[in-house]
Amino acid sequence: MHFDDSNVYRIIHPEYRSYIQELLASSLWKTLQTEKLVAEIESVGEDSEGRWHIEQKRAPYMCYPYEWSFGQVKDAALTLLRIVEICEGHDYHLQDSHLSNLVYFSTQLRFVDIGSFLKGKCERVIPCNEFTRRVYLPLKLMSQGDIYWGNRLLHEQWVRYLLPNVPIENLKLFESYTRKFISRADLRYIRRRILNRLYWQFSQLRHRVKPLPKLGEIHFDIPEMRRIIEQFHLPVEQTANAESHRKGWTEEMNGLSELLSQIDWSSAALWVNDGLDMICRLSKRFESQTWLCSTHDMYFAENLYQRAKQDRKLSDRLTVAYQNVLLLNHNAPNYRPRFTADVVICLDVFSELKKRYAVDLDQLIKILSSMSREYVVLEFCSSKDNLGTQKQVSTEEYEALLKNHLNIVDTAKIGEGRFFYLGRKKG
Repeated sequence: MHFDDSNVYRIIHPEYRSYIQELLASSLWKTLQTEKLVAEIESVGEDSEGRWHIEQKRAPYMCYPYEWSFGQVKDAALTLLRIVEICEGHDYHLQDSHLSNLVYFSTQLRFVDIGSFLKGKCERVIPCNEFTRRVYLPLKLMSQGDIYWGNRLLHEQWVRYLLPNVPIENLKLFESYTRKFISRADLRYIRRRILNRLYWQFSQLRHRVKPLPKLGEIHFDIPEMRRIIEQFHLPVEQTANAESHRKGWTEEMNGLSELLSQIDWSSAALWVNDGLDMICRLSKRFESQTWLCSTHDMYFAENLYQRAKQDRKLSDRLTVAYQNVLLLNHNAPNYRPRFTADVVICLDVFSELKKRYAVDLDQLIKILSSMSREYVVLEFCSSKDNLGTQKQVSTEEYEALLKNHLNIVDTAKIGEGRFFYLGRKKG
């Protein structure tokens, strides 16, 4: 595979060319296209080097399953079940049943791995086991309010070493896989609170609901699994607290709109932990631009995702991500961002970013600017403001840090001791 700014090119080995051509001409593929379950194919043909390739539309922002909100994971699970169901009706099967092959185009899910569709009936246990461990179990945990560990089980590296394709109760083998990747304290926690409890729940469920897949089985009852997953929900009392805790977003909305109106841009990456109404109003005001909104708050991300699904103007342009997708692996050598946007906006999360990633403000500003093609908007709260997320830094010191990486274009005062800075990358 290789990429350009707008498309993905999947190079097909000559040995599989006829098989892929047969797949693309099949009734299965037409059904999947009709239901908008697969990524759009822009063209099929040979490239300049004579290699046969498929050109697929590229998602505006790439977010992985462990960065999705609960509702995104749930919708992905139901989408995957629907694809499996369609495959079985056309004498095909999926060789993989995890969520990494599904990509969000804003709020719309698409299956992207053409190579996962195989002709004939599935005769392996792996797809069923994969779905049970990598989709059902994380959703079950999150629906019980255990967001942290449900999210961890969606991470491919964690799944690979925590839940190998062996009986889940085999903790000795489990320990051999995990000892060099996580601490002993985490290992004890997982054994006591997660694996033992999950295996007990799994055993109870399969006695009560026989169609639920057992480890080692090849097939399970898709309608029954769909019914079970549709009943999963985040705890109501926690979801209710996801609304903005900060009142009076009018000043922030007006200040940010004023700054963004001064520049030319078509895409924005926004980092914020509250202000649901402000984000929706801001997205509607700039209705031709695409947005990525990332947050550390699962419940805030969930509410924003559900709001976007219901609003057509948002659903085609807004990608939601739980966890801050910007700072992952920032300590890696020769760090390069996963994506860039015309403008990067970071509101009232500096202290949390600093705490979580143990990097200083200068490094944070450098990382944020590396994600931007041209502009960065940053919020500063001095000790005069009751939020005071940068109490240890004065306004003068903060502006000096900004000038190390950016040319300050404009400033908007949004309250006593609170400012938005619009900066342009140097060079």
